[in-house]
Amino acid sequence: MLYREIDPPPHLAPFVRCFWLLEEQEARLPGPPERVLPDGCVEFVVHHGDPYRFSGGGVYEKQPRGIVAGQLSSAAFLRSTGRVGMVGLRFHPGGAHPLLREPLDRLTDRFVSSDDLFGPPVRALEREIRAVPDNARRIQALVRFLERRVQSLSPASNSLARHAAREITQRRGMERIGALARRLGCSRRTLERHFRTEVGLSPKALARIERFQGFATAIASPARRDWTDLALGLGYCDLGHASREFRSLAGTSPSGYLGEEHALSDRLLGA
Repeated sequence: MLYREIDPPPHLAPFVRCFWLLEEQEARLPGPPERVLPDGCVEFVVHHGDPYRFSGGGVYEKQPRGIVAGQLSSAAFLRSTGRVGMVGLRFHPGGAHPLLREPLDRLTDRFVSSDDLFGPPVRALEREIRAVPDNARRIQALVRFLERRVQSLSPASNSLARHAAREITQRRGMERIGALARRLGCSRRTLERHFRTEVGLSPKALARIERFQGFATAIASPARRDWTDLALGLGYCDLGHASREFRSLAGTSPSGYLGEEHALSDRLLGA
């Protein structure tokens, strides 16, 4: 399985963390479901291979060709249906809101057809991505589509929620939300209201996911490290605290997660 991330051009970097592609050269029989962990980001994905089936609650539905994956508050499950081929982009927390023009809390824990959010222009993009023969041109098509979307915006504002999200991600979730609100000159309630609309989660939930992501990535690394030291270094009270948070967000224990097959999640985590 090939997974690669591509840095966005500078004019898209305020919105986009990375463009990415995921591909297998040959079809395979549908395998067991793979657990995909919350990562604090909204994604826009176009399938040029066979779309996955997804589930957030036990019933698997086939994804549309183009999807916007909202914030996950807990693990979702994906199951391949044949040959894997996708291109996508991962927004910064808060970066999707100006381009989708939709309150992001309406998309939380949902995979939504991109046609419902972008309308007819996205259909031409999906046709082009399926028609061109190589990934470089697929990524170029996705960049051009996003550039047209950005051009219709007024000059990007440094919104309260986006500023707060940058603080939380830069500190890997080790941020007291009340103190953050005071630094930004607003009440905690005001920050939370803007955050849910523009990020899709509460500030506290994003901070939890950031710490969880740090722990999940570290324990999946080939380098063996003491889990208690990892937990303390990420701001957890102890290993028990980290394990409870892991189970709450991943739906399984850390050791249970490591015993599963999750090639897709590994690549999206950078493991």
